[in-house]
Amino acid sequence: MSAATATPASPAKETEELLQRISVDPNVCFGKPCVRGTRMMVWVVLDLLGAGETIEQIVEDYPYLSREDVRACLLYASTLPALRTGDPAALDAFGEAVAAAKARRAAA
Repeated sequence: MSAATATPASPAKETEELLQRISVDPNVCFGKPCVRGTRMMVWVVLDLLGAGETIEQIVEDYPYLSREDVRACLLYASTLPALRTGDPAALDAFGEAVAAAKARRAAA
């Protein structure tokens, strides 16, 4: 299937793919959530964003991170309650909101 005819990923699938970028391993950073394959803890990325850094600045300062990694950190933080309760409906609803936001950005 060519890229032009490829079906876009469903919001739930996109959410799942982003969340796979986050790992929790008791042998890495004391089990704190990190960007997969790095020792960059999610809370560090969130602190940088909270301090006013843009995604572009973070990716420039930490070249081993991608825009998707930063998005995954935000998604992880926002879905943590749903992950803890195991509520798939909450994750699906969030994935739909992500898709709607992407569509608005594309239309702008």
